[in-house]
Amino acid sequence: MYDKWPRPLEERHTGRRTTRRGRDKVTGTPDGKRWCPAYEGLISAVTCRESRGKIKNCDARCPYFAPLIVSSGTRRESPNALHKCYLRHVPTSGVATVLISRKNPDGTLRLMTLLLDLWKVGIQDCFVDVRMVEDLLAKQLAKEVPPFAEASLEDCQKLVKWAERISREVGREIPWEYERWNDMLGDIGKVPDIDGSLYKCAKCGDNLPQKAIDLMKRYALRADMQFYMVCRKCGGEYDDSW
Repeated sequence: MYDKWPRPLEERHTGRRTTRRGRDKVTGTPDGKRWCPAYEGLISAVTCRESRGKIKNCDARCPYFAPLIVSSGTRRESPNALHKCYLRHVPTSGVATVLISRKNPDGTLRLMTLLLDLWKVGIQDCFVDVRMVEDLLAKQLAKEVPPFAEASLEDCQKLVKWAERISREVGREIPWEYERWNDMLGDIGKVPDIDGSLYKCAKCGDNLPQKAIDLMKRYALRADMQFYMVCRKCGGEYDDSW
C-alpha cells in the first residue's frame, strides 16, 4: 500500500489505448498496426483486407475478421424482396459505389455495398451487413458526400457486371463476399454485356482505342499507376499516336 496520494506516476493507469506499430510482416512497409494470428505478427490494413479468409488460421480468432463472419455467415438460397438500390457514380474519377438493400422477414434490411473502379480493377471491394436498421441506413446516407441517388436495380446490375468483367480480364481477384452474396443482385446473368471497349473515355464515355485498352490492362494491378484515358475525339491534338 502507498502511504501518500497521489500514487507515483509510473503506477497510474491512464486509461489510454496503446496502438502497436511496426513493420508489416508481409510487405515490410512501416504501417503494420494490426496483430494477425495467422501471420503471427503485425500487418497493415491493406494486407489484412487482401489476405482475409484466404490463408491458413485466418479465422474467428481475429478481431477484424470475426465481425465479417458473423455478418456474412448465413446465406439464404433465394434473395429477399428488394427494398431499394442506391448509386453514387463519380464520372471524373471512374469510381462508383452501389448499395443494394433487401428486406429481412423481421423488418431489418440486408445491405450489400460494392466499391467499383471502372477505370482500373473493376470490383474493388464488397461488404454485406445482414441486419441493417432502415433508419440507421437513412442517417448514414444523409451524411455521404457526394450524395447517393436512388437507382433502378437494372442500372446497378449493368455497372456491377461491367466491373466484374474488368476484374476477370485484368486478373483482379473477385472479393469472396461478392462470390458468396451476389444473389442479392438478382439474375445478373441476364444483363447484357457492355458494348464496345472494356474501358471507356474519361470525358465522353465513348470507346477507347485497343492500344489504350491493352496498356490499361497491362498495368491495372499496379497500385502506383492511375489512368485518365480519352478517346480520339476528346484527345484532339494529343491523339497522334493511336
